[in-house]
Amino acid sequence: MEAYIVNKWRGGISPDPYEGAPGSYRFGYGLNIRGEENLLRCQQALKLDSESTVTVQIRAMVSGSDNKLYAFGEGGKVYRKSGSTWALVYTVGGTNAAGTISGAAEYRMKNSGGTPTQYLVYATMTRLHRITLANAAGTWTGNVEEDWKTLNSAARHPMVEAMGSLVIGDRHGLALVDPEAGVASGSSPALSLPYKRFVGSVLSLDQQTYVGTYADYSDDSYIYSWDNIAPSWIRQTSVPDKYVNSMKYYGQGIFLQSGNYGGLMMYDGAKAMPFIDLPGRSGTVYAEAMELHDKLLWMGLSNGTKCGVYSIGQRLGKDPFALALDYITSAETPNSNHNVSNVVVGAIVPHNGSFYVAWENTTAAGVDVIDTANKATGRYESLIYTGESANIKRHHTELRLATRPLPAGCSVGVQVRINGQSWVDLKQVDGRKYHNILGATQAIFRIDNTIASQCAEFEFALTLTPSSNETPEVIEVLNLYEGKR
Repeated sequence: MEAYIVNKWRGGISPDPYEGAPGSYRFGYGLNIRGEENLLRCQQALKLDSESTVTVQIRAMVSGSDNKLYAFGEGGKVYRKSGSTWALVYTVGGTNAAGTISGAAEYRMKNSGGTPTQYLVYATMTRLHRITLANAAGTWTGNVEEDWKTLNSAARHPMVEAMGSLVIGDRHGLALVDPEAGVASGSSPALSLPYKRFVGSVLSLDQQTYVGTYADYSDDSYIYSWDNIAPSWIRQTSVPDKYVNSMKYYGQGIFLQSGNYGGLMMYDGAKAMPFIDLPGRSGTVYAEAMELHDKLLWMGLSNGTKCGVYSIGQRLGKDPFALALDYITSAETPNSNHNVSNVVVGAIVPHNGSFYVAWENTTAAGVDVIDTANKATGRYESLIYTGESANIKRHHTELRLATRPLPAGCSVGVQVRINGQSWVDLKQVDGRKYHNILGATQAIFRIDNTIASQCAEFEFALTLTPSSNETPEVIEVLNLYEGKR
């Protein structure tokens, strides 16, 4: 007998189904691979926080310095979370009445009397609006400066504070609001970009503003850098993909999500190179759905086949630089193929020590938060194992599971896939489908001779089912087989 052993779990999702970094796997979700110990566990779940209050797709969220969370969405809707209560506080009027809000930020500038004041600034298709943070915490009607400034027409107006100014994507260029409340926008933008290059994302880093663009007529895009002073951009960098949807600095460079196929690239200020494709090779990470939190880079993937909230990076120096699908939104359950589609993750934001995810599917919308009292069901799919050679057919006989003592109500299910066929459920000798006995630490699952006697490619999958905040903890999987030439 020979053995195939898996006992490393930290490597994350591999872009290659056959090989990867130590501890990597083909696909998975709802798994905590970054715990203190090298064990496979369930991740915390997401739960609906906004209840029935939020009913539209949220395009931007602002964690206010007043400890309140503001969410801006379609139909001109503005929502506020104060304490544990969500409320619809305003609907945009003016020129773009009830129009989608396409960007938002908090920014300090002078009011009409010349006093420096904290404001919420938000954009609709062609207008910029503002309200003092003090008024935003109370009554909006009558206190909003509607149609405060004019913008160029654009579906998205991403915003970032850069070198003391608020920089706003403004169709073919950038608008800029300064601390004196001076604004360059519309027909007199702060920065103009080449014709028909639309702004998709903006980033502030090291005294530079980086602008990610796209063009509907072209299959490539560009990143432009600017110092907020020069009359034109300083550097133009080609990106070999159609859109630059989002950008964030993490680790040793700028990560950017490009195109509609889940591509993630690394940009070092001079060139952009492919880094990894998100699972399913489909989907988009919007500018407002890429954030830093808890030492990791987080990305909400929309309109793909493997939608959800991904993390990439490492919390500790000893950990591998890993990609994981940590969270599935609260309204979704993966289908039989373990796909989640038809979901838009419009924005994610850390707030008051937690983490919020705004989503919309075909029937509903809402804002989730991490559920600290309940864990999610986890799915782990191994890399494809070919042994010494795929030309040597193998007979796989059993799969042994070693875990920490199982908590009450928790279980582990096992499946195998042979030669790329359908997943098959395994059972133990006594006919039980799950490793689910309270306190048990070992289980042996038999593999039927009819499916495993001519095996060139072998995969296994684990389904970890939690109970409230308790989780199974997998130590090792051992698969026994015989080789045949």
